[in-house]
Amino acid sequence: MSSKLIKVFIMLLLVVGFASNSNHSASAATKVMWGKTELKLGQIGKVTILENTKLVKVTNGSLENVRTLKKGEEFRVYSYKNEHRGLYGVGGGSFVQKNTAKVKYETPSKSKLALLENQTASPINGSKVMWGKTELKKGQIGKVTILADTRLVKLENGSLSTVRNLKKGEEFRVYTYKSEQGGLYGVGGGSFLQKSSKIKYETPSKSKLALLEKQNASREYKAALESAKTYANIMHMSKVRIYDQLVSEYGGNFPPATAQYAIDNIVVNWKENALKTARVYADSMNMSNSAIYKQLISEYGEKFTPQEAQYAIDNL
Repeated sequence: MSSKLIKVFIMLLLVVGFASNSNHSASAATKVMWGKTELKLGQIGKVTILENTKLVKVTNGSLENVRTLKKGEEFRVYSYKNEHRGLYGVGGGSFVQKNTAKVKYETPSKSKLALLENQTASPINGSKVMWGKTELKKGQIGKVTILADTRLVKLENGSLSTVRNLKKGEEFRVYTYKSEQGGLYGVGGGSFLQKSSKIKYETPSKSKLALLEKQNASREYKAALESAKTYANIMHMSKVRIYDQLVSEYGGNFPPATAQYAIDNIVVNWKENALKTARVYADSMNMSNSAIYKQLISEYGEKFTPQEAQYAIDNL
């Protein structure tokens, strides 16, 4: 097998691998509302529909109608393009055309942005949610504190066997509970603590759980950005294909706002990505320039812009 075919095979494996990574599902504990919509990280403004107008996509340099937007609807804006007299990017490759008679555009106030930054900054930087001596983790239902020396046990064939002795003052996360053997707190790794007067069991407070939920939600933005970097730098995908992969239920399964944050914050030369993809088609599949160009811009193919695709063809 040639080295170029091996690269194609590796790219296919990566697509399959990322398709299975769909367990990203936390939401921020406190929403920053702005009118009817929630202010999201990566958002630069919002549009309010004053009169019925069109939601559009840009296809081969022309505007294509997606659906009709109704008076009173609001949409987050993540980007702006000067073409076609001004286009507000509302995510997913869709736009609302600038028209002061039909569309009102606004930017968030400094106080709103400060509130959003305060809400999201710490978790993205990797701060921990501490609970006593231990870090609160996702999936944890409680913790046990050792009040007097006791045993860490395993359940084997219906009987308890000692793993090691635990000392007074130690703390352990609890992930499960079994009612057998008088009550067993599962502390991970198939090990348990038996319910007794020698241990104290507690559940996390609502405020601790809310803080953990907020942390996990903010972590999603970082995860989406790292996934986008992989799609861009290893698989050389287009901007639209990366977004589609991030939000797909068979791909990253990220919320649209999280995926848009990743797209807005990734640094990529999209023309070079189009060129690298074109070389795969040319070298491994022996396609003509015309066929490669069509594949690069196709909505069923690579979804590069016409300008990016033309650059690729010109530099093959």
